[in-house]
Amino acid sequence: MADAAACDAMVKEVLSRFGRLDILVNNAGITRDGLMPMLKDADWDAVLDANLKGAFHCMRAAYRPMMKQKYGRVVNL
Repeated sequence: MADAAACDAMVKEVLSRFGRLDILVNNAGITRDGLMPMLKDADWDAVLDANLKGAFHCMRAAYRPMMKQKYGRVVNL
């Protein structure tokens, strides 16, 4: 979900199949367990990309169709 184009494609596929998008549940996430002093920057970046940027990209992709239909709900877990 850290790939904005993949999120856009997902929303387009939902709209193509069902004609509307009523709810988005952001439940994807990863973890890199370990002691903070030993955590590599690349691992921390991967966590932020999946857990934060992924949710942002999905919400941004869902925003326009939900606004157009004047209805939509987003649940972030």
